[in-house]
Amino acid sequence: MSFDGGAYPNVTVLVGGSLPTVQHMQSANASGIASGQKPVDAVEGVDPFLIAKQMPVRWWNYIRGNFTGWKNVQDCFKISERQARKWWDKPCGVHADKIAVAKSLHPVQAEQMLFGMAAE
Repeated sequence: MSFDGGAYPNVTVLVGGSLPTVQHMQSANASGIASGQKPVDAVEGVDPFLIAKQMPVRWWNYIRGNFTGWKNVQDCFKISERQARKWWDKPCGVHADKIAVAKSLHPVQAEQMLFGMAAE
């Protein structure tokens, strides 16, 4: 196979199952997912897009409500002083691995404060 450096060739990797058919592709387009619309939420009463939008403030409220200061945050999450101060000082983003740490440290509080629901 020669490759001129222009457009990349299309590659399909199949791991178990079968290739999608034209009908599969048409039904995906008809459902609105491919047209940029949000998929239907599978959990009644939970809006994942709203949770994502509110996460910086929810995270900041969780940090301020469960730790004594930036140093305590740094020690518990094993993060840099700079990151701990950012979390302590103002709402900002957070990665999923740190949310997992929060849920292991405070199972009930983290669930309620970050996701607005009671822990099971």
